[in-house]
Amino acid sequence: ASNTKAYADAVEMLKYWAESDGERWYSRAMANSQGWPDKRHKAAQQLLVDSGVLVINEKRPRVMVESFDAAMRQLGEYVERVNSVSVPDVHPNTYGDEEDD
Repeated sequence: ASNTKAYADAVEMLKYWAESDGERWYSRAMANSQGWPDKRHKAAQQLLVDSGVLVINEKRPRVMVESFDAAMRQLGEYVERVNSVSVPDVHPNTYGDEEDD
């Protein structure tokens, strides 16, 4: 599961943010300088966006929680929820078609 890798990277990004007192974000340029390919940075950042920890406003990422602990809690709960429902979706169209008639 690439999710765990993205999770670890997301935590890394949050640590960087927390250590700078919320002043700096682990940007793609920063990630590249640490040897991360774009895709790796994007996956981690997307996870933070999906979990609601981060909002990207005109390319400027903004952390929506007030602390590292809160961010970790929210991220953790999100990943847990996603992992618990990541059963292969075999019948995507079984429900939701009734409102057509």
